[in-house]
Formats: sequence, structure tokens, C-alpha cells
Amino acid sequence: MGEKIRESREQSAVPLLLNVRFYLSGLNCSKCVDFRNVRVLKNTVPGFDLGTVPKLPSNPKCESAVNGLPVDGVELITCPENSLPYDAKVYRCVAYSGQLIWSSVVNFGSSSGEVEVSIDGTYRSCLLQNVEASNSCENQNSELPSDDPFRGVALKGVPVAVNSTIFKGKKCVSDEAGRFPLNGKDNGNGAIALKLNLSVFFSFLSLTYFM
Repeated sequence: MGEKIRESREQSAVPLLLNVRFYLSGLNCSKCVDFRNVRVLKNTVPGFDLGTVPKLPSNPKCESAVNGLPVDGVELITCPENSLPYDAKVYRCVAYSGQLIWSSVVNFGSSSGEVEVSIDGTYRSCLLQNVEASNSCENQNSELPSDDPFRGVALKGVPVAVNSTIFKGKKCVSDEAGRFPLNGKDNGNGAIALKLNLSVFFSFLSLTYFM
């Protein structure tokens, strides 16, 4: 009788063990922007002057700052926590470096045409990424989605509706420790720590040993 009760308790504890989740404290990521070399590639709109666009932020240290380490003039931010096992998307330090090209079809009624502008730049921050992209650096030539933070910063103050935003360059995503691949921007120092969900853990212990 006692053996059966013990076996039953051990079996009932197994599902609870599978629900235990661990949490990694947020990565320390460098956050900065360095836009440079703004060029008007095309402007077929008579009388339209892009000189009224607000000056884009520029911080030359953004390119060389080691991720996660204090650098004068470069902001450090802490990502939200990631859980273990990992979800489909996780917070990682991300660095864009390359060329952003935006284009717009403008119609002012009395005049119309197309505008195309190129911006060379670097953008670094903590972003939600697909877990499969961790610890990678890839050359890209693709359309940025409308909710992309890099796109949002680059287009801030643009006085027309933008139809397309193409990024041509390298995008690097850190590993779980905040380090970029050696062929990326830096080796980084994200400084993570492991934290256990103690309430679930002790619930498991009490059900296993004290029932």
C-alpha cells in the first residue's frame, strides 16, 4: 500500500516539473544612432526641397563601442527578461550598419513626382528577434517593415508619406550573453544572470516530498 502511494506521488509530480521556467535577467545593450552621408538620389517634384527635414542624429562612437560596456556618449539599456525554455522570439542586442534607401511618390496636386533618399548609418539597440537569429551576422538587401525601430528613427520628420524603405548592409544579432559573432561588430559583454522561478520550484518540492 505504501509503495503504491509513493509511486502515485512521484507520477503526479512529473507534469509540474515540466512547467518549471527559468528567467535570464535582461542583457545590457548599447543604444545609439549614427546617421551620415544623406544623399538625394532622385527628386522629380518641382519646387520640393528636402532641406526642411530635421537633422538626423549622429554619434560616431556608435560604430566602435563595445556592446554592453560603458562608453562616454553611448547609452546603455537593459533588455526585458527572457525565459528558459526560450520562446519563439527573444530579446537580443542588435546592430544595423549599412545603407537605408527610402522612396516616396509625391502628389501635391499642382506638382507630383518621385523622391528617393539614401542614408548611411549605424543603429544599435535591444530588439525582439526570432530565436533562430541569435549569434548571427547577415548581409541584407530587403524591405524594412513599417514597425522596424531603425526605420522609425531614420524617417522621423520626413514630410511625406514613405512608400518603400530598403536596408542594404549588415545586421548582427547577439547571443544569449550579449556577444556578437567575431565577424560582427564586437565580442560584447551583455552580463546575464540566471534566476529561478522559486514559487513554482517550491510548489514542486512540497508536492513531491511533503504530501
